[in-house]
Amino acid sequence: MKLTIIKEFHDIEDFSHVFQVGDVVEFNNDRAKEIISLGLGEELHQEGEELHQEERKSSIEVSGKGGKRLTNIED
Repeated sequence: MKLTIIKEFHDIEDFSHVFQVGDVVEFNNDRAKEIISLGLGEELHQEGEELHQEERKSSIEVSGKGGKRLTNIED
């Protein structure tokens, strides 16, 4: 599976190799899924396929008069 790197990280097997933001790299499916789950890469879609980027939202805890609540914010 080909991924586009969205956050710089070091190779798990060769720590001296750094994957840079914007690099397009092919990984085996298990490693690709792991990288995606860690938020380090996104699947590169095939040409002609509609591109969909999921909104990355984080939940933060906000305290105020009404107590604590979770609010979604975009990266």
